[in-house]
Amino acid sequence: MNFQLSQNSWCGDTPVEIRLPENWQVEYLAGKNDALPELTQQQIRDSLENPVGTVPLSALAKGKQDVCILIDDVSRGTPTQPISEIVLDILLTAGVPKAGIRFINACGAHAAMNARDFREKLGPDIVREYPTYNHNPYDNCKRIGETSTGVPVELNSDFLACDLRIGIGSLVPHPVNGFGGGGKIIMPGVSSIETIKGTHYDSIKAVMASGKNPIADAGKLDTSAVFRDQIEEIVRMSGFEFKIDCVVNSRKGIVGMFTGEPIAAYYAAYDYAKDLYTVHPSKPYDVVIANANFKGSEATIGASTAALALDPEKGGDLVVVNHVDFGQVVHFGSGAFGRNMGGFMWFGLGKKPKGVNRMILYTPYQDWSSAAFYCDPALITWASTWEEVERLLADHGRGTRCGVFADATIQIIR
Repeated sequence: MNFQLSQNSWCGDTPVEIRLPENWQVEYLAGKNDALPELTQQQIRDSLENPVGTVPLSALAKGKQDVCILIDDVSRGTPTQPISEIVLDILLTAGVPKAGIRFINACGAHAAMNARDFREKLGPDIVREYPTYNHNPYDNCKRIGETSTGVPVELNSDFLACDLRIGIGSLVPHPVNGFGGGGKIIMPGVSSIETIKGTHYDSIKAVMASGKNPIADAGKLDTSAVFRDQIEEIVRMSGFEFKIDCVVNSRKGIVGMFTGEPIAAYYAAYDYAKDLYTVHPSKPYDVVIANANFKGSEATIGASTAALALDPEKGGDLVVVNHVDFGQVVHFGSGAFGRNMGGFMWFGLGKKPKGVNRMILYTPYQDWSSAAFYCDPALITWASTWEEVERLLADHGRGTRCGVFADATIQIIR
């Protein structure tokens, strides 16, 4: 039996086909989001003009001279271009001078994007006509106060200088925040490294004290309140006015959109999307295929999620499908930057996820540093072609229980 998986996010979006034996027991795991129709341009525009908790974007833009549009980076599959084109049309029609509009990559502690990345996210026309900047968490940040727990709040100075601040992102499951989206485009998006450190330390301590598995609890707001409360406190301090949050499918298509006051829009999006990304395996599996596309350069999330579906008694094999040619994101918080050194959240080379017998990484682009995001690369079995994967799985016979995740990087197991 054959399955076509959405792949190559920001690298041509070319799907990948895999084959599995006809005598296996295979479940294809797709959330309800994959069954919904994608929004039209008119529906996107209608959302911008019917926001939650504030006036329409066209009204907010009246009289504004300096506008920044925050976008997420290529570690996220947010379909930024079609939204940005409509936002720009609304801003210009409202009288915002073209010279006063700029885009800022709200990359937080991730590495900066280059011109090619900006073209992928925004399209060549926007990149040609408007300035595109990267947030720098180590410089050009202004202190505006501190949180109730004493964390200094330092944000991008250009963001703070604008008289209208817009953010474009996606609401998808997140292991520490319940769901991403909302104010995460501010913290960590345009926060200083000190602000990022302080908030993350607090959330890590809370997770460790709870004894819970943050991957298993992704999508649960009650288990992620410490991090989210800090984010919302910083959003209120920042003056951030208008957030656009997309609900997406595994093909990076928009199946829902919520806009408006950032915190109110986040919870409206959550109410709509809280069950859409959830899958319900009917049985523990001997083999799981974890497709990693929407967050292709943070594919460890997908690997850890899919591993939860393996047989808890005897374990099983995990196959990660990841064809992103630029590898895993450069992360100044959790990445390695030397043989025995790394960012403030780097804890050394890790182990395979619990229950994984063989971890097979199916990618034509094999590199040690990207593999180190999953676990110690010495524990990984590489496969450049699907034929190699088939040979590795040949020791699984008739009746093998297998789950294929449409996109494990944005899915929740219940």
